[in-house]
Amino acid sequence: MATFIANILGSLLIGILLALFIKNQEWTQDYKLLGAVGFCGGFTTMSSFSAENIQFLRDGNFGLFAIYLALTILLCLLSTYLGFQIIKS
Repeated sequence: MATFIANILGSLLIGILLALFIKNQEWTQDYKLLGAVGFCGGFTTMSSFSAENIQFLRDGNFGLFAIYLALTILLCLLSTYLGFQIIKS
């Protein structure tokens, strides 16, 4: 659950940051890399997400694997979009 929440919050945050970068064209590439790649990349937990999914498969929990995979991808994409829309508005 912690990995799931961290990935969704990180996706929301990166959407906000991407929209801010578009609004503030004077910000340098260094700020973009620090915020999006550095902070959000460190905050989200793709390696943990991958390991958890492999464990579901190894344990034969195919239904849980499919639900976790689909919900994470869907909610992370929606969260990034929402973050972008918050700043865009």
